[in-house]
Amino acid sequence: MYTLRNKLTVLAAGRILAVVGTLMNSRQATAQNGGPAVTIGAPLPLPVSLTGSNAITGKVQVENTPTSAVPTVAAPAASQLYTAQCTGGYNGSFNAQCTFPLVPAGQTLFIETESIRSTSEPGADPTEAFLAVGPEIFVPMIQQASLPGFADNFTGTVAGKVFSRGGTTGPICIVNLNKNSITGGGITCSISGYLAPAQ
Repeated sequence: MYTLRNKLTVLAAGRILAVVGTLMNSRQATAQNGGPAVTIGAPLPLPVSLTGSNAITGKVQVENTPTSAVPTVAAPAASQLYTAQCTGGYNGSFNAQCTFPLVPAGQTLFIETESIRSTSEPGADPTEAFLAVGPEIFVPMIQQASLPGFADNFTGTVAGKVFSRGGTTGPICIVNLNKNSITGGGITCSISGYLAPAQ
């Protein structure tokens, strides 16, 4: 019984493959709108002859006009790259903060990444962490391995572009806990980005 069923299954599969193969190898194309049938006699793809050269020599000039603009991105010079770090302690409270250096006058700081690390007594965990730079940029904190009975460790990183104008106070990093961290602990905040002339 099983032998007959297996043989019939193989025979049916073979016929299906033969029909599909026949349809795939058909070399007849039909024009749209019921036009005449065309039979392709040459191998596919059709050979194409090239007269002249396909090499580009000399300069290739791209015209960049307002109606056909070519988008470009200029990377900042190494001297314009910016990284800074600040630290702050809980000192028995539920809040730690630190202020980054003042942005130079005549410059705008574009912050692309902010990272925060928080160490606090067990159970005193972050409820919010953010960078105050005009708008507040909130950083989700994720618990890391902790030392039992000693400290809870949290880290968070956010990538996005915000700016701080020169001549104003530097960005402020703030972390609030769900209770006071009596035994101490604190935060380390890092930002990176670049400086650009103020406009």
